[in-house]
Amino acid sequence: MVYYMLYNDSMNERVDYLTQLLASRLKDMRLKQNITQQTLADMSGLSVKAVQGAEKGECHLSTLVAVLVALGADDLIENLLPEQLPSPVQMTQHGRKKMRARNKAQAKDEDLDW
Repeated sequence: MVYYMLYNDSMNERVDYLTQLLASRLKDMRLKQNITQQTLADMSGLSVKAVQGAEKGECHLSTLVAVLVALGADDLIENLLPEQLPSPVQMTQHGRKKMRARNKAQAKDEDLDW
């Protein structure tokens, strides 16, 4: 979000930038712990090619998670995407956690039933 505010680039450019940033930090984390790609692959149950792909920003989400767990950094996932608790208003209106988004026009029409 900060990147978007500073640079008014296209969505693809932002995604590319953030992907490369994440991949670079993943590699830095491995090097800081003095772990080779082969050792990380063994620790995570992945191939060396999968680890190399993660460090280039070209991997599946499950590969990223496996690498983070092997590096002992899986707690960072909670910081990256904390649980989204429903607001008190949502709980009052619906009595349960929201499971999907609605079309804004549809939501506006439904909210006018007073």
